[in-house]
Amino acid sequence: MDKLPLLIFPDVKIEDPPKGHGFTPKRFHKPTIDRQKERIESKITIFGEIFDEKQSLLSKTLDGYEAETVLVIEVISRIDKFYNVVKNTEGLEWLAEWDEEIEPDSDFYEEGDKEKLLDGRLFLSISTKQGYHELLSLWKLWKESKPFPHGKGTWKKIFSHLKDIRPWGVQEQFLETGVIEEWEKDLETFPDEPITFQIELFY
Repeated sequence: MDKLPLLIFPDVKIEDPPKGHGFTPKRFHKPTIDRQKERIESKITIFGEIFDEKQSLLSKTLDGYEAETVLVIEVISRIDKFYNVVKNTEGLEWLAEWDEEIEPDSDFYEEGDKEKLLDGRLFLSISTKQGYHELLSLWKLWKESKPFPHGKGTWKKIFSHLKDIRPWGVQEQFLETGVIEEWEKDLETFPDEPITFQIELFY
């Protein structure tokens, strides 16, 4: 049997965050609190509905994670101390992160060059239902401009620079793993041969 590549979650990687100065001091436009509420509120609500459907806490092993309950947080600009923030937030677990370049839009763009790709970072974490309610509580404090608990202030920066928040899905499994590029390469090299691959389905 041919050895086929697996599309899986990234390995758990816990390490100290890179040293830095929080967010990169670049001048770029970001949305107002009201605009962020309009963009993000429904996505956080949908994520909560997913947990209500599951009605149980997640397994503490990577193999036990369910795709819909892996939380992807896409943030514009660099940020440090995120690992510590997650570690100090009940119900959230650090899984992985990676840098990426993000297309600008009408909400996020660099002043003086609206076409320039923006620095960004994708953070992955696993959340229990308790973690979701903690996230929801912090989101409510931010959108109402209320003080944050000690040690949670970094969430203000996260919410104000939040490009997207979503369950782990097609974008991470295909668009950002390089698998599509590999398939295209195989098609060019062997146009008459079937491309075989292995998938794991979540029910």
